[in-house]
Amino acid sequence: MMKWANWRLKNKITATISAIFCLSLIVIGTLVYFKMAKDYEHRTHNLMDTTIRQMNITIDVHMQNIERLSVSILSDPIIQRVLRKPSEIGPQDDNNEMNYRMLLLSSPWPYIQRVNIFSEDGRVFNLSRGDGLRSDFSVKEEPWYDMMSSTSAPVLLYVPTGQETTSILNPKIVFSLVRPINDVETGKRLAFMKIDLQTELFQAITGDNSQLDQQMTPRYMVLQDQNVMFDSQNRLTGKKLEIDVFQSFNEKSGLLVWGGERNLFSTIESSNTHWKTVSILPYAESVKESIKIRNLLIWLGISFLILIVIFSYYLASRIVRPLSRVMVTMKRVEMGDFKVRLYDRGNRDEIGQLSRIFNMMLESVDDLIHRVYQAELREKDSQLQALQAQINPHMLFNTLNLMKALCRKRDIPDVALMAESLADLFRYCLQNWKRTVTLSEELEHIRNYMRIQELRFPNKLEYRCDVPESMMHSQVVRLSIQPLVENAVIYGVEQCLDRCTVEVTAQQGTIWSENDQQNIKTVVISVTDTGPGITKDRLDRIRRHLADNGNDHLDAPDNEGGKIGIGLINVQKRLQLLFGNTFGLRIQSDPGIGTRVDLTVPFSASIFNGEDQAE
Repeated sequence: MMKWANWRLKNKITATISAIFCLSLIVIGTLVYFKMAKDYEHRTHNLMDTTIRQMNITIDVHMQNIERLSVSILSDPIIQRVLRKPSEIGPQDDNNEMNYRMLLLSSPWPYIQRVNIFSEDGRVFNLSRGDGLRSDFSVKEEPWYDMMSSTSAPVLLYVPTGQETTSILNPKIVFSLVRPINDVETGKRLAFMKIDLQTELFQAITGDNSQLDQQMTPRYMVLQDQNVMFDSQNRLTGKKLEIDVFQSFNEKSGLLVWGGERNLFSTIESSNTHWKTVSILPYAESVKESIKIRNLLIWLGISFLILIVIFSYYLASRIVRPLSRVMVTMKRVEMGDFKVRLYDRGNRDEIGQLSRIFNMMLESVDDLIHRVYQAELREKDSQLQALQAQINPHMLFNTLNLMKALCRKRDIPDVALMAESLADLFRYCLQNWKRTVTLSEELEHIRNYMRIQELRFPNKLEYRCDVPESMMHSQVVRLSIQPLVENAVIYGVEQCLDRCTVEVTAQQGTIWSENDQQNIKTVVISVTDTGPGITKDRLDRIRRHLADNGNDHLDAPDNEGGKIGIGLINVQKRLQLLFGNTFGLRIQSDPGIGTRVDLTVPFSASIFNGEDQAE
């Protein structure tokens, strides 16, 4: 794939405009989609809440009516009379009379599947819309019997949805109301009454009260604890709900992941039966309108993008065409035709100004060509002058050697030693700074420098050098240690009233390199003096000076009236330029004790550039 830098300008302009449009469209479309999806979700929640609230009210009304029916049955005088009679007296008449009374009282309720009365003396009175009673049936088999027979039995009990237990064939799915029948005069329990209700009652309620859009198909459930009394999809009716799903329905509304699908749900609990009515709707159905709008935005965005690409390409071509003419003209100039000129259309835009400036440049080039010969002659003159200037250093070396010879002849050894050291210093400094030297060469240069200083301070300066022989061939930057020793003399020896020691030591170490991701062997060269040291404020300024590579103008006078020179920063810059920012200088000082400067370079690193001879 072609790199961006190699693209043609008009393609860059077209791609940039198109990318900005696409990014804007994606951001706006995403925000609009999520805002609309949130609004639809909120609207659906509100609608679901309203729907199940009405369903809950309707269910409560029906259950209250069923409870009133049960009260009517248990308090009916005829039923009370029949239940008080012994079982031996007129059983057939009693059955007919009981069935008639139960039919009369329950006939207005189409969703009653069966009414059973189980007397304490074993008689069973059955009114059913389906099959008759099983001959082997015993009321003690009922799951509610033990609870209702206890002394702490509730006034009434709703039995969760399940199959009929008393049917002979084809049992229906029903839920039941069970309550005891007591003698209204004595309070003695005479029988148990069980009313089986068809789940179609819930189906009718959920169908009549749904207020959601016809395109939405919510799922309604009625729960008695974990027992599913009714499921509009008939999947869980009469079963137990998973505990994690049931616990989710403790919230009034929210999002539920069930069966790998995200769903919106709303719940409400009846204050009468304490049943929960739940409405569940797949999340995708609640936001499908916003998805339609999102898809519409995508198609509109693609259409507009095509138009933007065409328009931006046309615009970029109009802009680039004059630049193409400039490029063709410049190629002719590159081939040596300096007489060619761009046609000036008189436009005042950037392209027109570029054309006029380009023509002016070509006219200037013609004039400069005629002057180049004079410049070449001047350059030759400068080269001759430079060759002449090189004679002066040789004259200085010869003069210093002559001074040394005369001093030794006249028995003045100190002056001879100073002249010899000064000549060696001068020769070493004139060599190429871009190359590295061995540590032994740099230490020899320092030795020459310290000979002169020892002659200046005969009883005040003591110089020591403690460097292992194994490190003498390690590479260091030329003239990187001498400025440190010079600072030790200026700020240590000269400022000290007593005898001062300047010591140069070296030791091996390691340092972690971020570039190479490994430990690198190093040489740490330390220059230590026993002078007066550096104050804390001045030391902090010097450290900031080194960390900022001299950009904080610390050559200005400090609080002590002195100046912080550029010797240290020059050494720092040269070290980091050649070896990297991992290496450099570090200063430690204690007032009244002395100063130590550590110089860290790679061990045996050589970056010699091929220019090994002295200039």
